[in-house]
Amino acid sequence: MLATVLGASPARAGAAATRAAIEAHVDRTLRAWEPRIAADGEVREPFLYDAGAVERYPAYGTPMLGYAYLRAGIRTGRAAWIEKGLRSVTYAARNATPSPFDAWAVVTALGWAEEHLRGDARYEAARGTWLAYLRGWRGGSSDVEQCYTKPTCFNNWKLVDALASARILALGASSDPAELARHVRAYVDGMAVRHAGPRVRDTSTRARVISDPPSNPLAYHVLSAGILQQIDAAGPFLSTDARSLRADAVRFVQLATAPDGDVSYMGRSSQQSWTLAASMLVGVVAMPTDRGGAGRWQRLVDRAWAKLVAYPTVDDGMIAITPSVTSLTYDSLDAYAGMAVYNGLTLFLLQEAIDRLPARRVRPAALPSERGRGFTDLRGSAVSVLAGPGVWVAVQGRRTRLDPRVATGILQAKVRRGGRWVDLTPGRPFGAGIDPVWGPQLRWRGMRLPMVLKSARIRRGVLVARGGFVWGGRIVRGTTFRFRARDGRVTMRFRARKGDRFTWTAYLDEGWTSDRGFHGKRSRIRFDRTGRATGRIRATPTALSAYAERHEWSVTMRRDGALTMTLSR
Repeated sequence: MLATVLGASPARAGAAATRAAIEAHVDRTLRAWEPRIAADGEVREPFLYDAGAVERYPAYGTPMLGYAYLRAGIRTGRAAWIEKGLRSVTYAARNATPSPFDAWAVVTALGWAEEHLRGDARYEAARGTWLAYLRGWRGGSSDVEQCYTKPTCFNNWKLVDALASARILALGASSDPAELARHVRAYVDGMAVRHAGPRVRDTSTRARVISDPPSNPLAYHVLSAGILQQIDAAGPFLSTDARSLRADAVRFVQLATAPDGDVSYMGRSSQQSWTLAASMLVGVVAMPTDRGGAGRWQRLVDRAWAKLVAYPTVDDGMIAITPSVTSLTYDSLDAYAGMAVYNGLTLFLLQEAIDRLPARRVRPAALPSERGRGFTDLRGSAVSVLAGPGVWVAVQGRRTRLDPRVATGILQAKVRRGGRWVDLTPGRPFGAGIDPVWGPQLRWRGMRLPMVLKSARIRRGVLVARGGFVWGGRIVRGTTFRFRARDGRVTMRFRARKGDRFTWTAYLDEGWTSDRGFHGKRSRIRFDRTGRATGRIRATPTALSAYAERHEWSVTMRRDGALTMTLSR
């Protein structure tokens, strides 16, 4: 196991997202990666498998870090960085699998180098290899992701493919431009528009999710929204329907962003660093054209930036993939995660954002989540958000797969204390043997039935959700759940029958149980009926916390009535 040196970023929390600050952060990260760039340009992946010292393939981390080195080298006058960048992009062009992320990185590097390095002998020697790779790009040719090769399946890879192809066409680097243009339009108009979610409810804002069905992780929505913006800038590839989707998807990013800048609190890739860079890119692109809304985008960019620079560093400078990953292990991460890939993607997106920063800062304005604006999106992302004075909560209503990060119940809750937003919950855990529920389960015929929401609306500041407890795809006990966010606390209430037995599962930072609930370091949960603590089990670390405990509390209803949980600081 590699030795790990942890340290907080020198950037102060809450600092404005300025060009100088972003560039300084990029440079610090690149200095940490220097020893891991091989002589031929390949990036050596430091992240290890759980079981031993087998290194992971760095995938598209190599060309994306190479692009960052190219740009930083020109900006700072470091010839060694320019050479590292050229070698890494060239290595990818010669050796990469036909992945759309590799193509995206190589064509972006080519476009930038054409403007800044023409005539440079080092670049001219590499240019032919880059062009040969791009001229051979046909799109949709990778079998790395199973969905990617299926014509009826849609995921974010296909939008990345469309963007890479659009940029190849814009540079005139395609050997068959007519066919590649048809390919772009098929992925955007034929698939993205068809697979987008419906417009959200309970808000006047027109917004909808476009992510990876059926669970539609929020991380991949923010990436997809930014890609649609970039495709639109690359050429006339978007139909009227696709442009409408782009606008709705961009608005969904702002609507779903938590007041502290959190944009990936549900689903795969939760809390990963690149999601914050992606939301910054969406914000700086949207800012100049959103009349009357530029201040909200400035606030979103600043909050995402402050959150990103607060991430710990690993191995003396690499950006932690999530706040809890403070060593080179796989706890709380998907199996495909790696440092090279996600440091590369984070820096790549930050470079794209730098190019689009407004010349003058806009005066920040409150985000919708800070102004009490909530929404329900049960048929899209399945997320409902409720915002009240000084408190914010997100609820997942549809169980789509056995992954705790998309299971029903409370996803994340935050309160404002001392002028800043703090998390009441440590996020969802991820791993084998994790109870995929944050909330009540009905004990029925020896089984635990999870809750599910069938419909949801916000009425007078209360999220009213009709549903119940489900088994085999059907509700065996119907009820109505009511969520309220007010006075620095979140309450969840539902009616039950005499004799019903419930087990309530919650994840907290280290804490203890009592007959009235759970008490953790950051938050506490209380119940309105006496129950019994049935267990405290250390869970797999979450994306936000290196140590999260699963707590259980049980109660038997002695008469018909309501059961209420209160979550507070």
